[in-house]
Amino acid sequence: MTTTWNPADKSGLITLSGGNLTATQTTTPGTWGAVRSTGGLGYINTQKLYAECQFASPNISTVGRWDFGLANASANLSQPMGGADAFGVGFIAFNGNIYYGGGGSSTALFGIVWHPGDWLGLAVDLAAKLLWMKNITQATAWNPLLVGTQDPGTGAGGWPIPATVINGTSEILLAWASEYLGSVPDIGVLNVGATPFAGAIPTGFMAWDSSFTPAVALPFRRQQFLETVEPEPSEELLFTLQRRQLGSGFIPPVTPFIRPYLNVNI
Repeated sequence: MTTTWNPADKSGLITLSGGNLTATQTTTPGTWGAVRSTGGLGYINTQKLYAECQFASPNISTVGRWDFGLANASANLSQPMGGADAFGVGFIAFNGNIYYGGGGSSTALFGIVWHPGDWLGLAVDLAAKLLWMKNITQATAWNPLLVGTQDPGTGAGGWPIPATVINGTSEILLAWASEYLGSVPDIGVLNVGATPFAGAIPTGFMAWDSSFTPAVALPFRRQQFLETVEPEPSEELLFTLQRRQLGSGFIPPVTPFIRPYLNVNI
């Protein structure tokens, strides 16, 4: 199953194209609209997942307001993730901050100018509730403005995802939001592994789509068993046995025969 942006789980301001992997905001200037990805992770998940999103807007650093991150089903789709409620977290390109908590709280992750075509890599450890981000195109470090070593491959550092987002009861989804400012469209292209990534998947992580490999049902099989069955004695056999019993006082054991049968309940 391939993860895409979900046409049934988006703001009416967002249009989807390219097999639902490209999200665009070109309506209602000054208004936020958001979209979540299709599901499949389940409610409790302990995997380490990786996904990418391309900042495909013509001028994201000075015009477009971008938000890419995580959300559950309770997040508001008319606001940036993490900006209006506590059910999502989102990185906004124009200022390099990640937002959380719903009260305008944010953490600076990047101090660079983002350019059209830049790819953002997102590594998420769902069990540890940590995330790492990097600009793949500009070859930045992971979470470059956070203190200390930041490396998802070793588990070092990581930005803490609030428990209101990964809460053990709500499915965690990728999310993208945009505030169209009326000049150029905001465009976000999602890659979860259906095509080659722009960057390298961190050690110990898997492509977001890899976690959705469905369980394969075993084919129905009929297996032959052997059943031991005592034969029903015929009149001739009974007569012979009676004669032997009268003559020797001993009845030899009757040798059973084997017959096959099919057991269909396996």
